[in-house]
Amino acid sequence: MSLTDYIEKDLLHRIRSGREMPGKLTLEGLAGHYQVSLTPVRRALKNLTRAGFLVRSGKGGRLAVNAARVGRKGGPALEPPERPGNHYQRVADDLVALSFQGREIFLREHPSARKYGISRTALRQIFERLAGLGILEHVPRKGWRLRPFRYEYLMMFAEAREMLELGAMRLARARLGEEDLCGSMSADGSSGAENEGQPINNALHEYLIGKSGNLFIKDFFDRYRRYCDILHRWEQRDQSASAQSARQHRRIAEALIRRDWAGAERILIEHIHHSQAGIKKLFDGDPLKSRLFGREFRQFIIDMLEGK
Repeated sequence: MSLTDYIEKDLLHRIRSGREMPGKLTLEGLAGHYQVSLTPVRRALKNLTRAGFLVRSGKGGRLAVNAARVGRKGGPALEPPERPGNHYQRVADDLVALSFQGREIFLREHPSARKYGISRTALRQIFERLAGLGILEHVPRKGWRLRPFRYEYLMMFAEAREMLELGAMRLARARLGEEDLCGSMSADGSSGAENEGQPINNALHEYLIGKSGNLFIKDFFDRYRRYCDILHRWEQRDQSASAQSARQHRRIAEALIRRDWAGAERILIEHIHHSQAGIKKLFDGDPLKSRLFGREFRQFIIDMLEGK
């Protein structure tokens, strides 16, 4: 549902239900209430006026609710519309999809804000947040440059992941519980037989990061969780790779239960390198000539973000 549709349906719901309107029926007032730019508000008001639910009256043709279309408060219950997903998620998904296609383009704030139906201030805040993730870069007098996501970036992420997960495991030692570790094994289906084809559950990773008690380690994985999810979902396409990951999860948990710290760290490194080997398989072509991901993987990313 677009922002225009949401605003139109919300106002229509209020009129038909006999509920109060959200303040004055002005562009500025409604834009402030819905936290959007003027464009979707203008379109919604135009549609409702054309349909006869709103009319212009008084000096200056101010908008007002058509009293003849107002429903009774005691009438049939009507469900209000659901608000569209947050703006950050929509913009981020679009730009990540473009990034994985290898497109390096410049984005202007004004047309981008109009496209998503939000204010330039809100759009700039989203762009600044994405710049912090390395997806965008602000270039004076040119706008925001979208960086194509490249092979070496994900390898750098994998290297940082290894260092931080090892650190998290060491910090978590004194806080680990045997029951929790057994539960993490059950969660990903690795507590019994090999379970070929079982979806991978990363409860063990999340448990160790949480138990580390280090806010900066947790922040890193929260910020870059998108890339972790992409790798895990891709890995699940390969049943043998998924089964091996599940076995490695079990071995790590068992070593931690035995308090075999060196063994747990060794298996964790093996597990992360197993994922890195999968990353390398994604790449097609000569790495000296091209640094973009393989075509199949790029299409997988786009399909996943589009919910196909």
